[in-house]
Amino acid sequence: MFTIVKWGYHLLALLGRVRHHEYEVTMCDDVENVITEYVLAPDSERAAWQALELSSQRNCTLKNVRMCDEW
Repeated sequence: MFTIVKWGYHLLALLGRVRHHEYEVTMCDDVENVITEYVLAPDSERAAWQALELSSQRNCTLKNVRMCDEW
């Protein structure tokens, strides 16, 4: 069960209990500087796609994506 909410010109689906995990994204730029960013995603596949998009926006090479505090 979910609820549709109108917010401005956008329709948002409120799905209730969607858990997001924090993922660490490691990238390298052209001069081999290591850059670490963090993304929130519901699963590892979504985190990987977000990391790929982030690295292309930063003109960097994506090196690694891992869940923070993963046991």
